[in-house]
Amino acid sequence: MAAMAPDIRQTHDLGANLISWLLGCVMVYATLFGIGEICFERYGLGALILLAAIVSAVLLYGRISRMAPSPELETEQASAGAFH
Repeated sequence: MAAMAPDIRQTHDLGANLISWLLGCVMVYATLFGIGEICFERYGLGALILLAAIVSAVLLYGRISRMAPSPELETEQASAGAFH
């Protein structure tokens, strides 16, 4: 499969992507269940679950920010691609 796209750099970041996926799932489900608890007037538990959602969102944002390519690299790749 990789031979079909030789211009794309191969990565080995499955573990990092799985952790990010898990954080995203925790964020979504904690938000849903936290809002549900608040709707049923269980404010303490709802707030605690929403706090877990916020923590997972912050951790996920930090991971995605570190994994994103730098703007200089994107500019370099775009200008190199224009000449091919």
